[in-house]
Amino acid sequence: MANGVTANSMRVNVKAPDLGAFPLDHYSECKSQVEAYYRCLKSNEYVTPLCRDQMREYLQCRMDRGLMKPADLDGFGIPKTEFVPTRQHRIDLKQQWLRQKMNQVTVVWEENYRRDDLQVPDGYEREKGGGDGGGGNPKPVGEKVNT
Repeated sequence: MANGVTANSMRVNVKAPDLGAFPLDHYSECKSQVEAYYRCLKSNEYVTPLCRDQMREYLQCRMDRGLMKPADLDGFGIPKTEFVPTRQHRIDLKQQWLRQKMNQVTVVWEENYRRDDLQVPDGYEREKGGGDGGGGNPKPVGEKVNT
């Protein structure tokens, strides 16, 4: 070679994976938890905060079987509150998903889709099982609800 570099002189230093890198689940030990999570996503129109419990079960399964380092589930930052999406958020997500599936995301669509005047929040957090009985306004946890 003209520059004097040969294959033997170029050594690649191999290092261990970073802490938290997930090994693959080759034996499908947590397959039922993954399937439950995906069923939850599909039934909730892919609104991920509605499937937090299934995510916790999946992570716990991985820790129990040695597929990841045991850790406290609270350290993952998954809230223990219940996410309640607004109607507009569900409609927006469904429209976005349909347009992506139809491969019709264009500049014109983006200009029409973006609505700066829309002040409807995505949803709010509330304590689990703390339904308001269907009567009054629910009390959000940590997020202001625009009315």
